Amino acid sequence: MRLPLPSREYNFQIETLRNQTIEQADLINQKINQDVEIADGQRLIVRSANGSRFSLVVSDAGVLSATSI
Repeated sequence: MRLPLPSREYNFQIETLRNQTIEQADLINQKINQDVEIADGQRLIVRSANGSRFSLVVSDAGVLSATSI
């Protein structure tokens, strides 16, 4: 994220732009204690204790499977 440099004096337009930039970035951040939904075409990658990585998928029947990547 790149925020505009602060001006020496208060500038309403710059502060408005700064706030909008922060709010837009915040919308795409994952939040604690909120559900995470993965859209079509996106993957959920998890890492095991030994560092192996797996892609998790679920079928239309609700069957969960993991594929090593």
